[in-house]
Order: sequence, then structure tokens, then C-alpha cells
Amino acid sequence: MSQAVWSRVAVHVVLKRGKTVFMIRRASTGFADGCLSFPTGHVHVGETLADAAVRELNEEAGVTALADSLVALGTTFRPGQDDTRVDIFFLATRWQGVPYAAEPHRASESGWFPMEPMPADSVPFVAASLPRLLQGAVIVDNPVLVA
Repeated sequence: MSQAVWSRVAVHVVLKRGKTVFMIRRASTGFADGCLSFPTGHVHVGETLADAAVRELNEEAGVTALADSLVALGTTFRPGQDDTRVDIFFLATRWQGVPYAAEPHRASESGWFPMEPMPADSVPFVAASLPRLLQGAVIVDNPVLVA
């Protein structure tokens, strides 16, 4: 008999400006340090996905968005040997403020980077997933292995 999967859920918020996206270079986080990614974080107990996305966007990029400005792009599912990850990607259509690395102890750089191609030093599953999500894929299953 197989075992049920318990998953960690994270939200990723894409800020798009023309053909560029805002990204933060991760540092001292314990996951993909040195790589570029979007404002990202785990959903906390009691939060909706949109609440978590709004919170993470403010904490990591210093900008404010309302939940109704978020468009769900899709989901990635990343099975692993020790844990399984579910990542929900949102596109923020409106926000207030100028994004920057608002948590300098967890980021070494931030800025606007080209969407196509994604920077080579992006978190691999993010780089593998975003183009497909923007093209309308709803679920990207195990994105790094099929990239």
C-alpha cells in the first residue's frame, strides 16, 4: 500500500515589466543560494494562497499588492525522496512601490531580468516552469526533470 504525500506549499510572485521580470538573488536561505528567483515563500498556517503571495511580495520585494491584483499562473509539483513541494505561481498585475531586495540578509542582488531566455543562474525549476506557465500550462509536473 502506498503512503499519502504531505507537501510543502510555496507561492511565487512574478512582477512583469515589458519583457523583463523582477528577480532576487537568494542568499543565506539554505535553498538555491546564489540563484535568481521571484519573491517566494511558504504559506503559513491560516493563510490563503493569495494572502501568502501578498505577504511574501511585501517582505521580499518591499512592494504592496492587493489579492485581487494577483492572477494565478499555475502550479508546479516537485516530488522528492524526503519531501514533496507544491509551488503556486502568481502574476501581480498591479503593485505600489519600487521593488528591491527588502531582506538584504536573505538576498545579495535584485533587479529586472529578461524573461526569454530566463537567466542561466535562475533556480532551475523556476526557469523550467515559467515559460510553460506563461504559455497557459496549468500544472507543470516535475519541471526540472522534463525541462
